[in-house]
Amino acid sequence: MILFAVAVSSAIAVTDYYRLREQLSESSALQMRNVESEVIGSLQTVEKAYYLFEQDSLDKMRTGSEFIADKYIQSPRFETWDFQQLKEQLGFDVYIINEQLTVIYSSYEQDVGLNFYQCCEKLANLLAERMRTGGFFHDGIDVEQSTGKVKLYSYMATRDKKFLIQLGCSLQETAFFQHFDFLKEIDRLLAQYPLLNEINVLNIGGIPYGRP
Repeated sequence: MILFAVAVSSAIAVTDYYRLREQLSESSALQMRNVESEVIGSLQTVEKAYYLFEQDSLDKMRTGSEFIADKYIQSPRFETWDFQQLKEQLGFDVYIINEQLTVIYSSYEQDVGLNFYQCCEKLANLLAERMRTGGFFHDGIDVEQSTGKVKLYSYMATRDKKFLIQLGCSLQETAFFQHFDFLKEIDRLLAQYPLLNEINVLNIGGIPYGRP
């Protein structure tokens, strides 16, 4: 009788254990889905604000790219250009990318010599296509490779399609970013929800914002 009672008690205990574990698992999964929904909702709100900011900036970048394209026709020797003066005039960092997709001249000297095929092949293929087709392109907010800072980039090929003109704007230096800083929003969400270990927002090349 004792052995039978022990066996029955053990069976009940094991059944209760698995039932409780399943309930806890379901509860955690539900909580995680709720957390994910709020995280996505918070980031989408910030994204809408960035979209409105981008439209004004991209109009200026298009005008600046056309100015650089015209300047190249008049003076095709980049070594004679004053890229720092161009940055001050246009309000954007200026990059000249050759057919090997290497930055050969720039007002942001840290990126001179950067080869997109070596650092980010997916983006490199996209830029090569843009150089071939011409036109004005942008990818929305992006990340600066060396620093992880949030930037806005635009691309336009020169009219002979031998070079790609890239303009860059650092968003983290603007009052707008200070008000809609999604990196701080991520920190807030991580502090609010212990279930989350980390949140990463990636650019088109899979590189997280905020990390060099």
